[in-house]
Amino acid sequence: MSFGRWILFLIFLVLFFFTATAHARQLFGSVSDAVSGELLSGVELRTTDIQAVRDVGGRLALQTDSERMVVRRPGYRPLAVDLDSSLQIALQPFTPRALYLSFWSADLKAKRQ
Repeated sequence: MSFGRWILFLIFLVLFFFTATAHARQLFGSVSDAVSGELLSGVELRTTDIQAVRDVGGRLALQTDSERMVVRRPGYRPLAVDLDSSLQIALQPFTPRALYLSFWSADLKAKRQ
């Protein structure tokens, strides 16, 4: 590839990433246990443009242009929240009484854990 094509490729990448994040908002918040109030780590956050982000020690910082987010953690009920500039999320603890594991999931060690 010639030098000129490399320059055009780099310009394209810069413009692509600029337009992809031009409308994104920066969000900050925390995720806590609704009963005890302690911060929860290992929480999974999903939006339409971000597949999965793990928070750090109960605090979260996220850049997205989505309007809603799903918050999940094992042992807690999933929660869908509307996104504002500041998020204080409290997850309700949940103790399952039964577990369904399909044949295909039972074959995968990661799914069993």
